[in-house]
Amino acid sequence: MIFYGRHLYKSRVLRDGYTVEEVIDQIASATDADAVFVHDPKMTILQNRTGRADSYGNTVRDLAVFECTTRHLQPELFSVMPKGDAVRPKK
Repeated sequence: MIFYGRHLYKSRVLRDGYTVEEVIDQIASATDADAVFVHDPKMTILQNRTGRADSYGNTVRDLAVFECTTRHLQPELFSVMPKGDAVRPKK
């Protein structure tokens, strides 16, 4: 797996207000051995179906989106999303 992190940093840290440490927790959870493949015709997704308590009191199921196409033959971690984050960081 290749990871550049530009999009992830811009979207989760700069736009959404998460810390780098929180994003690392999201990545670790979404790519955990318990994560499962989620079928989606537009993207390649892994999601941890086990809830993780985030630092805002939410129980989230972290999801990782990979860029994996004929142009990008090596899977690249494109983004992570903490699904279920009703309470979010302040920007």
